[in-house]
Amino acid sequence: MREEMKHYIVRLKFTSPVRFGADSSGIGIENAQPFVHSDTLFSALCNVWAKYHILSSKEIASCGSKFLLSSTSFYSYDLGYFLPKPLVPCAWLNELKSSEKEQLEKILKNSAWVTSGMFLHWLNPNPPDEVFSEEPNKLSKKLEYGALYREHIVAKHAQDRLTAASNLFHETQYPFNNSEYDDPCGLYFFISLEDASFKETFDQGLKALSQIGLGGERNFGLGRFEVDDFENGILCPIANDSSELDFLFEDSPSSCKCLLSLSLPSESEINTLKKVTERNILHYNLTLRKGWTFSSISFQQMKRQTVWMFSEGSVFENDLCPIGRIEDVSPLDEQKNKNFPHPVFRFGKSFFVPLKSY
Repeated sequence: MREEMKHYIVRLKFTSPVRFGADSSGIGIENAQPFVHSDTLFSALCNVWAKYHILSSKEIASCGSKFLLSSTSFYSYDLGYFLPKPLVPCAWLNELKSSEKEQLEKILKNSAWVTSGMFLHWLNPNPPDEVFSEEPNKLSKKLEYGALYREHIVAKHAQDRLTAASNLFHETQYPFNNSEYDDPCGLYFFISLEDASFKETFDQGLKALSQIGLGGERNFGLGRFEVDDFENGILCPIANDSSELDFLFEDSPSSCKCLLSLSLPSESEINTLKKVTERNILHYNLTLRKGWTFSSISFQQMKRQTVWMFSEGSVFENDLCPIGRIEDVSPLDEQKNKNFPHPVFRFGKSFFVPLKSY
């Protein structure tokens, strides 16, 4: 992360259920997930910047160079902040001699997110007692981010316009359990600004996005949110935020970094990664990013080009961390043999934070 960048946290408290497309395919359209990837968040912001004429097409095409975005993670004032689980082996678990090590290992393996304390001490073989727990029930309770939302299956009906044939299908929605907590819960993400003057533009886009919604089924009222904590404006500076996340942006000894966003490496970065050896630190997962896009110019819904991206939690040695890039994945109109009327950007710039060495 560049030192001159200013880091902010944004907390989204959802006032209606959310529906975000799942990474894994399913039958029909019912598959969904309760969090948002960094590229989806960027696309949503681009849409509102264009819709409300906050930025011109030319400005949107170049704005990606002014900031970095993380993917969203879960938070509540009761349970704290969660971060993507680093894919490098946990040092505490490796050194553990407990008879229940296998069960504890299974609990960590099945969790996609960990607490901020676990993230901080992930490479510490002797962390403070309160960070992890050798009792499976207590360790599971620390990782109960799934209690912040619930899965809601909704039955829907579609009717063919020509034949009037009925089609019943189901889709997944995720309401957040704000009513069950004294303090808010929801999703949060980080943004790092290289250009401080862009802060106002980002604020305007986020305010507009809160009104029209984030994710799918927005026409039915899904994805509406409020930005939690306006004390410091919509973008709350990490330096002013009395949270346990300050350590992510402090200078500390580290030999590797963890990815908090999706990342699309350049060709040269891919070639560099192909040359790694067993001595290099490299632990990653790949996520296939695909989907549909709509243009108000051509009034067509078409498939975007697909790309593979490094997923959140991937860990790279400091010298191997890809910067990433923004890719034009606009679909090709094969019938008319010409390109889509405007570019469709896939945000693949990397948001890395150091994993503290011990």
